[in-house]
Amino acid sequence: TDRRLFFRGTREYEIGLEELSSVTIESHALMMNTKRGYALSVSFPHESGKKWEDYIRRAVQNFYGKKRIAEYHPRITFH
Repeated sequence: TDRRLFFRGTREYEIGLEELSSVTIESHALMMNTKRGYALSVSFPHESGKKWEDYIRRAVQNFYGKKRIAEYHPRITFH
């Protein structure tokens, strides 16, 4: 779906795009925080964390449509 992120590994996670408050990378890990105060780190040991950060940023931007995002970390903020 274009409104939720799904991650499957040792555990499964589902996050609504509207719930994200920040997105960034650290090495091969994608770091996300939610508006409810939850933090999630997803590791991509054999892939580029930047690739997935870019993918999620595009998904978030598409979700918000015409609202231009100014930054994604430390908080998603708009112009």
